[in-house]
Amino acid sequence: MARFIGKRRYFFKPTPAQIIEHSREIRDVHAEPEELVDIISNTSPEIAFRLTNCVDGNPIISREHYEEAYGGPYRIDGKAGRPSWHFLRHGNEATITQFRSTEELHLALENLRRRPREELPPHIIDTPWSNIHYFFLILTSEAYERAFQRHGTKISGKTWKPLVGNDRRIRKTFLTQELEASWITCYCEQDPRLSIRIGRSYDDSYAVPTDGATVRIERVPSRRIKVPPYSFDLYSVPRAYNSFRHIIALSIGSTLDNHPFKRNLGIAYRGARGRKKQKDPHMLFFVAQDIAAIHKDIREFYTLPAEELRRINHRRVETRYARIVPLETSLVRIPNQNSVSFYLNLIDRVIIAYRDERGRVRDRNPTMGEYEIFMSTFVKTRTHGLWDSFFLPGNQRMQELDWVHRPIYLQR
Repeated sequence: MARFIGKRRYFFKPTPAQIIEHSREIRDVHAEPEELVDIISNTSPEIAFRLTNCVDGNPIISREHYEEAYGGPYRIDGKAGRPSWHFLRHGNEATITQFRSTEELHLALENLRRRPREELPPHIIDTPWSNIHYFFLILTSEAYERAFQRHGTKISGKTWKPLVGNDRRIRKTFLTQELEASWITCYCEQDPRLSIRIGRSYDDSYAVPTDGATVRIERVPSRRIKVPPYSFDLYSVPRAYNSFRHIIALSIGSTLDNHPFKRNLGIAYRGARGRKKQKDPHMLFFVAQDIAAIHKDIREFYTLPAEELRRINHRRVETRYARIVPLETSLVRIPNQNSVSFYLNLIDRVIIAYRDERGRVRDRNPTMGEYEIFMSTFVKTRTHGLWDSFFLPGNQRMQELDWVHRPIYLQR
């Protein structure tokens, strides 16, 4: 049995001083994100890199990357992390196709059903599932391809818009949060006492096939010391294998509000002369705990007995299709080992040099916005985009992803 690793060491992120101490060599590079991805992928893991772009007045996140989407200038007060939050909240996004009606969505499903198998991504050509089971995976991949053509690699996550329901807020998530969610999942697999616990699933109503279910999440662990686990609800979760499941999936939401990442992103900065702190009523963000809970619900639903699946569907249904309803309608991706290894390399091997208010050159870790840009760049450089980085084949389990074996981590 593998040795248990505590939270402090499992989610360890080194400081610039620790990176310099444990690395065999520190190289100063002046590189764009595309060049940095190539350098990290083709060098020894014992070599760390110090980006000097910010010292020369060429920041990775500049005002142009979010002013265009916001529609006006910001008043930035010089704090190090603030442009990163502006970028994550207002930067250019990979927008999943917005359907104007249920008929338009069903037409898109029918067109995908008739699409020749040879035109689909090579990762799913030989799989036993039909085309429509990969509907949202294909839409997400196409959204990123469009975003790369329009905005390059400066992409601040992906968004989608609900088609029905009272909660019409735009949903948004990030590649880094999908990675952090798998990190939490692998941590929970060490000990059953740490596992994500799902309470009652309110799926016994006759409205569930058309409105989705509400799932109570009793426990999702935090990644910080002395921070208690989170508990919340997931609503509009597809359960029945019918023609409404894709429509319901677009309205999925979470009641998790007391999360620091959400609190920083949920503040809307208005006006050029100052900012007003107010909760943004137009955007709903999915963070790592939300996504980890969705993955846990997918695995729990897959193991339900056949009698329970027939009760939820209110009729006889083929079991193998009914089991994958939450999986095929999920709008969050599952990373594979390629993206996990690269993300850990970013954390363990990259520091950024900058000038402080007194003009001195100092080192810092990349911000979450910069990590998001680096991961978007990594996805773009892959041969098949998201299919090579955020698609886990059916013969692999997310719990088997290696988040432990890191050069800087083993030396502690």
